[in-house]
Amino acid sequence: MQICKFLKNKCAFTLAEVLVMLLLVGVLVSLGTQVVVQRQNNYKHLYIAAYKNLKDIAGEMVATSPTKKISYGYTETGTTVNFCQKMADIFSTEAGTTPCSNTYNNVTSLTTPDKPSIVLINGMRLYIPTAFVTPGTTNYFNEQVAYIAVDLNGEKGPNQIDSQSYTGKRTPDIVFFAITDGGVVMPMSPLADDPNHFLANVQLCTYENGCSTDLTKDLKYTYLPIREAISRAAEFPSPISGTKAYNNDTSTFFKKSYTVDTDCEKTNTTTFCRVLPILPFFSELDLAI
Repeated sequence: MQICKFLKNKCAFTLAEVLVMLLLVGVLVSLGTQVVVQRQNNYKHLYIAAYKNLKDIAGEMVATSPTKKISYGYTETGTTVNFCQKMADIFSTEAGTTPCSNTYNNVTSLTTPDKPSIVLINGMRLYIPTAFVTPGTTNYFNEQVAYIAVDLNGEKGPNQIDSQSYTGKRTPDIVFFAITDGGVVMPMSPLADDPNHFLANVQLCTYENGCSTDLTKDLKYTYLPIREAISRAAEFPSPISGTKAYNNDTSTFFKKSYTVDTDCEKTNTTTFCRVLPILPFFSELDLAI
């Protein structure tokens, strides 16, 4: 204390200085938190927008198809229309781009994110397969499937595929969706395992009476992550390999397996199950759908 007095220096901060410092730290933390939340919300906005766009386009493609099924190639008013071309016709694409000049045999092994099949006017980039994949199992989703990759934020980056093996610091922006030829759209990225993203109910149906039209009735499971719901209800082809069941895919893409419910198993001749996707955070983000 004597040294402090001799040097005429303060040995401690005053209460006012401490309060000012705490205020400044609080402001900085608040600003940083707002940036993180804004990025997360923006990512959710883009993710849901991609889902909604694909859902709308799948419905329109089914409605306009002569067979009421989405086909990779079919005749419409005398002209053969393939899957990518039909999507490009319905979507509003970015001026100066040539839709469908790039297509992919297997979008889940995407290695050239700089060559999208379609670029939308909002910058979102779509990678379209050359054909549908036929599941090798008999179940409620025994339909042909097209796996589509979507780069949510376009050229902004990091242009990395969403997988649990990704170790980058930024949120991966390339995600996968499956579209069945019956028009069902399902998220297929690891985010489908996240209860904070896409959820689904599982409805129990019978071969004698079918499924209830009241989507709140006969629910076997409620509010499950959509991948778990699909897995509990039936086997589904993995986005990595059509021969690997979606529920047992424990590769680097998914690291979790689920058991099919006995009432939903493909061998059951009395009952089967169907998945009812729900979007729990539309209201959270005040999205007008």
